[in-house]
Amino acid sequence: MQTFTTVPGTNYEVSFFFGTAAYEGRDGTGHCLVTAADTTNSFSLTNTGLFLRWEPRSFAFTAASTDTTLTFSTSDDPALHIVAIDNVTVVRESSPLTIELGFYPGIRINGRIGRSYVVEYVESVTSTNWHQLQYATLQTSSQFVFDTTSPNRTNRFYRAVELP
Repeated sequence: MQTFTTVPGTNYEVSFFFGTAAYEGRDGTGHCLVTAADTTNSFSLTNTGLFLRWEPRSFAFTAASTDTTLTFSTSDDPALHIVAIDNVTVVRESSPLTIELGFYPGIRINGRIGRSYVVEYVESVTSTNWHQLQYATLQTSSQFVFDTTSPNRTNRFYRAVELP
């Protein structure tokens, strides 16, 4: 058990390595409960080998106060099970996961495998001032490239030019 300073309402991630083995009469299973703030997680591991097998485990919690206590416990009989914990870390999550859906033009280039092309665009069909978008070397005879610089554009025209 260890208590550390936290910021209420902030998300944290607990990471650790969990190990067990089938050694000296133990069955190769281990179970533990890990608690931080109001979050309790149950972890299990099975290993039929004689040597400790370590696997990474993690979970997230939201701090409820300025001090949080992290507790590892097991009700396993130590004569029948090995529960080993190592390399415990607690890290404040820097930003929440966000997912954005973007609608970008997909330009399919049909050409020769292994050849390189430059994809260019103009804003007006009458323009002769082509702007470089990106280079593409075809891994297959048909490949998509996406124009992620084009949100909110109503008109854009593209071409692909094979490089020498």
